[in-house]
Amino acid sequence: MKQYQNLNEVLKPNEMPAFWGAVARPELPLKIHLVYAIGWIVVLFAAGLQNNLTIANIYEIQGNLGLTPAEGGVITSCYYMGYAWMSVVLFKMRQQFGMKVFFGIVVGILVIVHAIQILHDGFYTAVITRFLNGLVGSGLSTLCAYYAMQMLPQSKKYLAMCVSIGLMQVGSSAARWIVPYLMLNENAHLAVFIDMGTTLFVIATYLLIELPPSQTGKAFSRADIPSLLLYGTGTAIFCFIFSIGYIVWWDQTWIAYGLCIALTCLALFFMIEIRREKPLIKFSFVSTFQVIKLALAGGFARMCLAEQTTGAAGLFRNVLGYSDYQLTHYYGVITLGALFGGLLSIALMSYKRTSMILVISFAMLVAGSFASTNLSTQVMPSDLYIPQFLIAAASVFFIGPLFAEGFTISLPRGTGYVLTFIAIFSFSQGVFGLLGSALIGYYIKVHTALHLQDLINHTPDTDSILTITPNFPAELSKQAGVLAYSDLFFTVGCVAVGIFLLLAGHWLYYTFLKATPIDRELKIIGRKNALANLKTKAFLDQLQKEKNTEAN
Repeated sequence: MKQYQNLNEVLKPNEMPAFWGAVARPELPLKIHLVYAIGWIVVLFAAGLQNNLTIANIYEIQGNLGLTPAEGGVITSCYYMGYAWMSVVLFKMRQQFGMKVFFGIVVGILVIVHAIQILHDGFYTAVITRFLNGLVGSGLSTLCAYYAMQMLPQSKKYLAMCVSIGLMQVGSSAARWIVPYLMLNENAHLAVFIDMGTTLFVIATYLLIELPPSQTGKAFSRADIPSLLLYGTGTAIFCFIFSIGYIVWWDQTWIAYGLCIALTCLALFFMIEIRREKPLIKFSFVSTFQVIKLALAGGFARMCLAEQTTGAAGLFRNVLGYSDYQLTHYYGVITLGALFGGLLSIALMSYKRTSMILVISFAMLVAGSFASTNLSTQVMPSDLYIPQFLIAAASVFFIGPLFAEGFTISLPRGTGYVLTFIAIFSFSQGVFGLLGSALIGYYIKVHTALHLQDLINHTPDTDSILTITPNFPAELSKQAGVLAYSDLFFTVGCVAVGIFLLLAGHWLYYTFLKATPIDRELKIIGRKNALANLKTKAFLDQLQKEKNTEAN
């Protein structure tokens, strides 16, 4: 791919990249948009399944390798230990070296990682490869977003995040739907071959369907090194502890030490960054209401997805004894719900509707959560199809618009603010997702013990019942587990109600003013686009005059 030092030589003003590190936005004919649509489909499929197949397959991996649940939790954590902070480095890498070098490093590491997994099994191999996979995991998401931008016409560019970041969330539930079919003939190890195959398809796609050039410049500096080390260390420790804390339990001494180290690293990172002239993270921007709202909403969405994988699925698998194959229809319904939410966001997406979409999403979360309460030991997966469909749809419905709004409020302020938003979004998606699983695991374990004790206290003449029904303790444990999960759904619903009321009040306030929270940013972007169009028109007029002069 040819590298252009000065894109002004080959691009019109309105086709220039939105910021350094982004690709250009040339005006393309319809058939080229369709070609990029093919690339978008391939990369979307690969990005959606990356890591999700491993997470869905973690119990089979534990069994094949003879691992303990804690070791399985370590494997799960390693991906996020790299993913949650590396997006900052990858962003600067695109700015410094351009898309070609960036893509080469990303897919090169992915191919090596998958090849090692195919050739050698083992705990330490899995730990290393999952960490390396996490380091470059967000690279495929970026590539998918760029293909989506080239696929869409100029008037529909605002849908890019919905058709990329939004639809990628479907991969989490789709992977759990796929894995049971691989396990039918004990072929769960084929998941890594699927990862390798999709990566090779991505390489072929990128080589055959080239992206437009990007603008590069100096992005890294020596002052970034201590900040990145502290930020990466603190974030990685949080991911590790949240992944296995509820497995080994929270009274372990090393967990307290680990949390202290992580907090110290992030505190030092904050102290360094606020004194830098050009910080990695703009903390003045992070503290604004809009960014806090987006980070908390995105984090709660990840927690809701965790609730579906460790919550509702945990009820059927861990308490009621269902196998993953028996839950294939349940996972299929969740996948359809997530897909419905993604497509609905594309249909309704508008910068003026992002607040409304958030409100509708949390209304769906409230309805789905409360509809999943009042459970009994006779509950079946089909009884929760509609509630879990609503939760899955809501969790994906607002991710694309959420990211688009965050990108919109950061872009007019400069590239550094775009990097800040991406860092906050990655942190919320990685750390909050694991925190959600940790909180759910803790909640279920504690409430199961409380309900079990309560059931025992209210059961008369336990010895006589044991003589008649030997499996009575198991039935009590099952009933206590079901009650704990019912409490969980009720609690999630209550939290969702609180967030819904806050978001609804915020939306009604701006509706009354006949405005949106991002009107200022949209006006700035509109003025920049209008200026670029005027420059383009002047450029084309000058070019036409020169042609006429040469003809005469």
